[in-house]
Amino acid sequence: MTTNLTLHLSSAFLLEVTGSSTGTGGTGTQNGSWAYLWNETPPSDVPVSSLLAPGATNNWTPLVLDGSISSNVTFNSTNNDYEVTIALTDSALGSVISSSVYLIVQSEDPNSHTDLTLSSGIGSNVGQILPNAQDWNYGYASFEVTLQNSSSDLGDLTAIPGFAWNMAVNVEYDDGTSQSRGLGITAQSLTNTLSTNNPSAVLTYPTSGGTPYSPLDSVTSMVNSPSNSTFGPSAYPTSDWSSYLAAVAALPNITLSGTTNGEPDANGVWHNSQYYSYAVSTQTLASGAWGAAGTYFVFSPNADSQTQGYIVMGEATLQSNLYAAGQGTMTIWEDSAFTQAYDVPGSAPFGQPQTNVIGTSANNQWGNILTPFFTGFTAGYWGTTSQSPNTMMPTSSSATNLGGGNVGLNTTLNWSPAYAFDVNRVGTIPTYQHNDYWSQQFFNDSNIYGSAFSDNLSVGLTTGPLIPLSQPDGAQNVSNIDLYVYGSTETATTYFTPVATSIYLPLPGGQSDYLPVTTASASTSGPQLIVSGQTAGLFPESTLGVQLGLYQGNGQFTYVTLPPASNSNTGQTDYWQNYSVTNNGGTWTASAGGPNDEGTFIINTLPMSTTATANQVYWYQLVFTDSGGDQKVFNFYAEQGASGGTINTGATDFAADGGATLAPVAGQPGQMKLALNPAVSMPVSMLIFDYNSQFSAMPAAPVAGTLSGTTFTPFDGQDSIGITGNQYATGSQTAAPDITIDVGSTLAFGWTGTNNYSAANYNVSTSTPVWTTAYTNKIVANHIALVTIYEGTTAIAHVQATADLDGQWTTSADTQQLGKGTYTVSMQEYLSDGTTIFGTGTSAPAPVSAVLSLAVNLQQLSLQMTPEGDALQFAPHGDLRDGAGNWLHFDPVAGTQLTQGAQLLLYATTADGTLVGRDGTIGGSVTISDATLARLGSMQSDGGIDLLKLGQTLFLPDDQQLHFALLNGDGTITARPDVHITPQSNGSMTVTGAGLSFSVTVDNGLNHQDYLASGQRSSNLPVVYLTQGEAIHVEVAGSAKNANTIHFVRFDYDHDTDTILGVGGVAYGNTDAFRAAVQANWDPNFAVQNGDGTFHVNQDWSVGGQQGFYAPVLVTPTGDIFVPGTANIDGRVHVQTYGENVFAFEDVRADHGGDFDYNDMVVKLSVL
Repeated sequence: MTTNLTLHLSSAFLLEVTGSSTGTGGTGTQNGSWAYLWNETPPSDVPVSSLLAPGATNNWTPLVLDGSISSNVTFNSTNNDYEVTIALTDSALGSVISSSVYLIVQSEDPNSHTDLTLSSGIGSNVGQILPNAQDWNYGYASFEVTLQNSSSDLGDLTAIPGFAWNMAVNVEYDDGTSQSRGLGITAQSLTNTLSTNNPSAVLTYPTSGGTPYSPLDSVTSMVNSPSNSTFGPSAYPTSDWSSYLAAVAALPNITLSGTTNGEPDANGVWHNSQYYSYAVSTQTLASGAWGAAGTYFVFSPNADSQTQGYIVMGEATLQSNLYAAGQGTMTIWEDSAFTQAYDVPGSAPFGQPQTNVIGTSANNQWGNILTPFFTGFTAGYWGTTSQSPNTMMPTSSSATNLGGGNVGLNTTLNWSPAYAFDVNRVGTIPTYQHNDYWSQQFFNDSNIYGSAFSDNLSVGLTTGPLIPLSQPDGAQNVSNIDLYVYGSTETATTYFTPVATSIYLPLPGGQSDYLPVTTASASTSGPQLIVSGQTAGLFPESTLGVQLGLYQGNGQFTYVTLPPASNSNTGQTDYWQNYSVTNNGGTWTASAGGPNDEGTFIINTLPMSTTATANQVYWYQLVFTDSGGDQKVFNFYAEQGASGGTINTGATDFAADGGATLAPVAGQPGQMKLALNPAVSMPVSMLIFDYNSQFSAMPAAPVAGTLSGTTFTPFDGQDSIGITGNQYATGSQTAAPDITIDVGSTLAFGWTGTNNYSAANYNVSTSTPVWTTAYTNKIVANHIALVTIYEGTTAIAHVQATADLDGQWTTSADTQQLGKGTYTVSMQEYLSDGTTIFGTGTSAPAPVSAVLSLAVNLQQLSLQMTPEGDALQFAPHGDLRDGAGNWLHFDPVAGTQLTQGAQLLLYATTADGTLVGRDGTIGGSVTISDATLARLGSMQSDGGIDLLKLGQTLFLPDDQQLHFALLNGDGTITARPDVHITPQSNGSMTVTGAGLSFSVTVDNGLNHQDYLASGQRSSNLPVVYLTQGEAIHVEVAGSAKNANTIHFVRFDYDHDTDTILGVGGVAYGNTDAFRAAVQANWDPNFAVQNGDGTFHVNQDWSVGGQQGFYAPVLVTPTGDIFVPGTANIDGRVHVQTYGENVFAFEDVRADHGGDFDYNDMVVKLSVL
């Protein structure tokens, strides 16, 4: 698809440049003027103009040469202008990521002329344009484009470096519509205004001492802007901002809220779209990693902000950005004390060390947060209190007008173009500089970029500076862009006046107050009001109170509560309903008449007045109240239509404030839609978040690898990601990844960026976009990536990772062990509690990711005795990679037993006997308990009868030995009990230790019961990981005088340290509060009481609580509660693991004579 640009030159422009309205050149000058169109990225098949000197590049299209119009420019009699067309894209250049087209007009002595078209001038180097404008005597204007055949392709006119010529742009689309951008006043008027404000910023064309060089002699060539990196610093010193900056630094309550786009940064690293809510303060800091001693602005995240991390920026750096964004650096921290630096992905090219120091305009979630902060200076919002232009609005809120009072602009939630640059300001306007004069002129009279913050200033304006360059269907770019150049005294004929989204409707002539809607005057017909509360990724909380305010006159309202009701679409009680508001005997009431989708509610027949006449104005309010009593009030306005119960439907017949917009519904004259825009209008306390798809229906598949210490090493061959929503994964790369591995231990999983495949991560040397240049599977900061491993349809293991500040994750705390078999692995995003799926309670919970197919094929090893004869090891074998080993199965021999209450600890060492911790730590402070891979015991009744069949399974790394220690009932350990090992003919071993004999067999096939014990092997605790609704069979046996009760409790669990943290938020410990929390949180679906002798019963259990780690707890008839570990009233351990998924209790306190034989109640779990 070819996109051309047609440049239109007016006769007035040619007259000013050449002295002739036809461009043929005037008399009385030396013809020293030149004009060009310069294209930054011309297609390679565009030839160099034959009208230019040898050595010129194909960037240049001549317009005026030596004082006369160039022959390639033709007169169009229909348009009455002079035109030339160039190709921006064609068959040789199919797309343009970011480019600029410049109009350059030069006037100087022809005897010492600098030919800009040569490499000694500008040539093809865009970097030569800005700094040489004064020395080479030219002015310029620019149009920026992106052309990728995408719906997001945009163009803009920019005066960010300075202003020279009046240009406008018009684009016609294939549906018959068109859009324009430009200047609403003459270039001369704007030039005079800017020059008068700052004469030192003015550049002029040179003047001849004799015959003029051209008609442009002594004419202003350009007025440089504050953002101009060459001329701005001297003309606009940053000290201009000192007084305002000091005033802002003293403000206590600045808050920033909004969303950032999902997009890659300059180093090709993708950062997710996310919501931010930050507070701004100042701190005086000593010198440190953030910089020299001095005053710093600190940006602190709200707890519910999806963007997290503290931003620290020096006061001087901040000040340097107020005229020209992108100056200096800032630092990112994980904590408010700035002790934990966060190395930002993309702060350096991939493969180089990342750092917490980033540029102030970095295209990531932290850099983008600064845009509204800087905009607050540009528009003069900070420290400003405004008032509604509605003259009936009272100066304070009351029960009869909840929206009364002034509007504080120290929060972005209250911003509107209607308040920018002191409009509707309350109080005395400061005499010091408190906004950007340059930006104000372009804001007032153009839709041209006047500063880097024009986008933010134009929020709420129709139109802003950006103009769409794709056809309405978004599939391809427009075929032509019309760019117009006018003379200095001409006004653009294509200019579209920006219209602010009105925050109120003024009273028309003859109407002294807004129309009251009273029960006495209410009509029985009216428009339908559709209220949309959805923004990508968030909604207003469903538990908010909602009221409709009906105007009663004289600034007073009566309020109608919209009652929540059951909603079959959301599965909850909420206000996303269809409401009818009725007048019942002089009282307004609202009733729900059926559910709506989450994010939308409707008020049918919005009350109106029977006494209204056409074009009179209504004023309504919509009020949201949270549980703490805080409120958000939206005022909205509409006009009476030609007949009763109708409304006018022109775009300017509606208004709303508070960040909302009210507009007609296309094709539905009886409807209007109030968009709440909650991300930028409502405080975070009123919001709930759902899953934001980030351009993909589901996240990419997790990456599998091994973990050694903190080093994750991905397996080779993971050459696809399983999703089609990533534009850089094509063909077979979109398939589900499928690999075979030969290790069964130290398995971990990570996000796509941990992959070593060449297409995964950005290579700065090739500048080729890759998977992680677009969305893959990053999640919200501090959320949990829960990775689930399935065998068939059964989930056999769960591991999790906490996302870092950029959403990257690796399951570094929970390595997994797998037996021989084929598995699928997927990830799902959870809240930071690790139990609640992100988006639960909304219509868009986080989906399960694409799956990784994982085949495990372990080399079978042979088992043998160690030379000492009291431990096991594998027979010599070839080199295997880290994580290799085999599974050992342990089956006790009937009739053998340990001393009642004792257990064998099966622990790992190196070949020289050095202890190896379960986390891989070797030697040092590692204890036998740390090195224990599993436990095995025997369990008999008081009468000597075996209570339950016990067994055990563990994974032994190929280079380690398995030793045996005896844990006695009193808690002491016999490190080297008497152990005898006898090899068997089938390759197994029979081990007898401390009286218990058992067979040990190498078998890499595992069943679901083996996987249920994963948590016990990783933590050495009596725990199992269960999911809500999972079906478990429980055997309960024992030999006790007490009739005890067994329960299961979900414990708060630290995956990093494999420790129990507490229950229900109450800290683990030997406290009554902890035991009360245990009692309050045991699973309601299971309890078995038995005792008064020897017993053995069975019961099935459907887990009623949330997923997580569960452990058994025992309650005695006297009310003692015994839990895992020592958080018991006597400080002793009352529950031990005696085999795979077998947990045994002592039911009597130590201070009451407990014998700690652990046979009082024994439970064994198995998967149904």
